[in-house]
Amino acid sequence: MTVRALYVIDDLALAGAQRQLANVLPHMARHGVDLRVCALGRDLAMAADVTAAGADLVAPQASRWSPLVLSQLVRTVRRQKIQVICSGLAKSIALGRLAAGMTGAGYVIHDHSGPVWDQPGGIVGPWADRFMRHVALRCARRADRIIVVSDHGRDWLQQAVPRTASRIDVIANGVDLDTLTAAWEERAQHRRDLRRELAIPPDAPIVLYAAGSRRVKRWPLFVDTALRLVAEDPRVVFVGAGGGAAVDGLQARIDAAGAADRVRLIGMRDDVPRLMAAADIFLHPSESESDGIVLKEAMSVGLPVIASDIPSVHANLLGGRLGQLIPVPDHDGLAQALRDLLAAPDRRHALGAAARAHALQHFGLDASAAAMARVLTDAAPS
Repeated sequence: MTVRALYVIDDLALAGAQRQLANVLPHMARHGVDLRVCALGRDLAMAADVTAAGADLVAPQASRWSPLVLSQLVRTVRRQKIQVICSGLAKSIALGRLAAGMTGAGYVIHDHSGPVWDQPGGIVGPWADRFMRHVALRCARRADRIIVVSDHGRDWLQQAVPRTASRIDVIANGVDLDTLTAAWEERAQHRRDLRRELAIPPDAPIVLYAAGSRRVKRWPLFVDTALRLVAEDPRVVFVGAGGGAAVDGLQARIDAAGAADRVRLIGMRDDVPRLMAAADIFLHPSESESDGIVLKEAMSVGLPVIASDIPSVHANLLGGRLGQLIPVPDHDGLAQALRDLLAAPDRRHALGAAARAHALQHFGLDASAAAMARVLTDAAPS
C-alpha cells in the first residue's frame, strides 16, 4: 500500500536541506511513499529538480508569513488525501504541525538545523533564532516521529526535549553518487574548463569553498584566509561558490587588497560537483553543521578536505583520518593547514582517495530514502 505524504519546506533555495529533499525524491516511490512537496517561500531555485524527480509541487499563492498559507495548506492536505505531513526548517515546522492537527494527518519533523540554533553566529539573527528554536522544540513535543541527520543532532534534541528518544530516528544525509562519480571521471576536463572559464593558469592550485548564506558558514573567514595565503603563494587561487547575502561587502575587501584575480566569488552555482572535480582542496570552515551535504559531496569526488573540527564533520572525516580537522576558531591553524596541504600533492591525493572510497560505501541515497520511507509509513494513521 502506498502512503501519500506531503513534505512542507520553507522554500526551494539552493541549500542543503532542499538539495537533500531533491536527492531522495526519485527513490521514494520504490519504497512505497508518494511524496509531494509544498514550498512556502518565493525562492524556487530547485523547483525544476523537484518536478524532474516526478514529485507534485505545491506553491501557496500567499506569502509564507501570511495567515492564508495555513488555510491553503489544509485544503491541499484534504484534497490530495495526504496521510502524513513531514516538515523541514523553521516556518514549515509550525505550519506542518498546525495542518496535521486540523486534518488528522500524521506529523513528522525532519530536523536539519538542530544544534545550529544554539550557535553564537546563528542562522538568521539572535532574536529570530531564539524564537524559531522555541517553536521547533514545542512542535517536537507533539510530533509522531522526528528525523535527525546525525548522532549529534539526536543528542542535542534529547537534551532539549526530554522523553523524545523513542520517537527520534537518525537518518544521515545521502548524496547523488552517480552524478558525483560522473564528475570524478571527467575531472581532467572539468579542470581545464574551469580554469578557462575563470582565466586561471593551468598549473594554479584551486582551493574551493561552497556554502549557503547562514552566518555559521563563516564567509568572512574564508576571504580573510584567502587574502592571507595569496599574499604568500604566487600560484594559489581561491574560489567561493554561493554565499548569497553573506558575501555582501566581501568583494570590496578583495578588491582593496588587489586580489580580485586570485580570490574569486562566483555566486550561486548549480554545477557544484563539476567545481569540486576541478579543484585541488576543499575548505569547510563552518562553525556548525547538522550533517553537511557539501562536505560529503567533496569527499565523494576525491577532493581533500580541510574542515572545522565540529561533531558531525569529525564523524564524517573519521576523526581526521579522511581529512584535516582544525579546531574552531583557530584561524592560524586553518591557514597553516592550507600551507601544508598545498605543499604536499601526494598527501592530497591520499586523503582524497581515502575519502572517496569511504563515501562510496557509506553516503548512498537509497539507504537514506528507504529509512525515511519507513518513518513516514509508520507515522501515517492506521
